Amino acid sequence: MNKNIIIGMCMFIILIASVTAFGVAPSRELIPYDTQEHTFTVRVLNNDNVKNKVAIYLNGELAEYAKLETNVLTIEGSEKSFKYTIKLPEGLTPGQKTLDVMVAQLPDETAPEGSTINAGLIAVHQLKVDVPYPGQFAEGVLYVSSSKKGEPLTFTVSLTNKGKEGLDATVDIVIKGPTNEQIQRFNLGNKKIAVATQSKIEGQIINDLNPGQYIAEAIVQYDGETTVLRKEFYSGDMIVEINSVQAKDFRLGSVAKFDIEIENKWNQPLDIYADMSVMDKNGNEVGTYKTGTTNINALARQVINAYWDTESMDVGNYNVKVVLNYAGKTNEQIIGMVVGIDSIQVTDGLSGRVIGQPVETKDNKFNIVIILLIILIAINIGWFVYFKVMRKPPNTP
Repeated sequence: MNKNIIIGMCMFIILIASVTAFGVAPSRELIPYDTQEHTFTVRVLNNDNVKNKVAIYLNGELAEYAKLETNVLTIEGSEKSFKYTIKLPEGLTPGQKTLDVMVAQLPDETAPEGSTINAGLIAVHQLKVDVPYPGQFAEGVLYVSSSKKGEPLTFTVSLTNKGKEGLDATVDIVIKGPTNEQIQRFNLGNKKIAVATQSKIEGQIINDLNPGQYIAEAIVQYDGETTVLRKEFYSGDMIVEINSVQAKDFRLGSVAKFDIEIENKWNQPLDIYADMSVMDKNGNEVGTYKTGTTNINALARQVINAYWDTESMDVGNYNVKVVLNYAGKTNEQIIGMVVGIDSIQVTDGLSGRVIGQPVETKDNKFNIVIILLIILIAINIGWFVYFKVMRKPPNTP
């Protein structure tokens, strides 16, 4: 193995170990907004139990309102703590504000010159403050469970009251198709939500949607305000099916052209290609073909072509495996067929459809002419015998 690769792998492993050995706890605090002074304690974790030195500094939109107990910390055991305080002013704009307390590992000053040092490792403790909005204000998230047609479809709206007053929220759900047309609308429910609390409004309907991708909109209304939450979801599975396979103008020994009709059950266009393999009765692969990539429209049928060179092939039973490839998915079907001189007939896989019909060729026409000539000759011989032998006058010497 290349020396540089080995060194790189070792450095990567050392870096991972160093990262996991250095951290802070807790990693996050969340408090409501007020103008009182708050003090927090942060533990710096040193799982290697080796002497470490860290620098501490503040970042974020609330950094100017916070003070650190110390800017440098030396850790000789498994952990060491420090404190910081924050006092917020009045009149902060509504919304969630953050303070990042950055803890950065410093190089080991006692390390020999030229030795490897772990510099630049940073852990972050984050303080989040929710500054309420005047009056009534809600923030929310919409969740939708994907399901198959005929199964329950669950909609959940999680709402947080971030205003200064309680609110009474009503939620309607609108289901839209991929072109943004409205398909269905219904009321999910309503709920009273106290200040600085979170609540859920949840409900179910039976999924009567065809397979495909859809958009759900939760229209949240309270005190004359309207908030719209959006979420994409799926109904059923993304399926492209093989409807039929046909081989036209087939003659054993030539290149057989297969017309494979596929149907997109999904409500959006898909890029698709097919792999076709032909196997003999012993399971040996005797022919393969990969089609080009084509685009099939939503809920549409389309024909793609595959080819099989039947030179040196014998009549008999074969299996054809067709694999459709689309959107990271595959749909595979094995088709049994009987190959004759001038026909291919399905024995299973597609409801016994005939995928090749006997065709009238020049050889067929030639054979018919010969048969007719033989019949005419036989008739003429018959008449000759009849008139020369059977109709001979009596007493004729």
